[in-house]
Amino acid sequence: MSRNPFPGANLLPILRPQQWRGGESALRTRLIRTDETLQHNLWVSFAYTTDDKLYTVTKESLKAHQQKGQDIVIDALNNLNELPLEWAVHTRSDDGQAKVLICEHEYAAESILLPTHLTEAQAMLGVHEIAIAIPVAGCAIVQAAHVAHRQELDQLMAWAHQTYMTSDGRTLTPNLITAQMGQIRSMYCNPLVDQNTTSEHGLVPVDYDESTQRVTFRANESELALWEVHRIQNL
Repeated sequence: MSRNPFPGANLLPILRPQQWRGGESALRTRLIRTDETLQHNLWVSFAYTTDDKLYTVTKESLKAHQQKGQDIVIDALNNLNELPLEWAVHTRSDDGQAKVLICEHEYAAESILLPTHLTEAQAMLGVHEIAIAIPVAGCAIVQAAHVAHRQELDQLMAWAHQTYMTSDGRTLTPNLITAQMGQIRSMYCNPLVDQNTTSEHGLVPVDYDESTQRVTFRANESELALWEVHRIQNL
């Protein structure tokens, strides 16, 4: 167990947006570990929290307080697990089965770092894989990630985009995060804000039909990179 240099503060993992400034010296790791460029990926950082301040753990502070990064990670996740983080049924299907879950708490977004929390959501939904939306801090929405639920996924994409773009709070990512058996697997890039699909040389989103919840794309060139076609097929 690491020594707490800030008595009264609670050590917790803190999710940060991809464009987080000032985090170069922080103890951090990417949420989705990949060598490829992934727009709106998240940073997992660690901080001592009080009611009004965050003291981010840095590589320098580890040396200053004679701490180990591994101990910081373990303690932060243990503390997160002690918080009252619970899933509530937001929407049910016609047969009464839970369809959409919501978790509301100051650290609801960070709760996706807890494998038991994710497996509980998967069990409540009774699905093989879950999709998680955390466009802003303080809220997490979960539903089935299977392509058979395409309409529901489109709705979640639209909500995540709208919330991400209009929030004046701590924004995180407009993308959807997928998980299986308590393990985060990947991200569904949101076409409404995906920078790669707005390139003047590729596919450009030109319209969103609310009645059908479909995004229409225009190709600016006759030849498209195969990855762009695959991306749209997999969204």
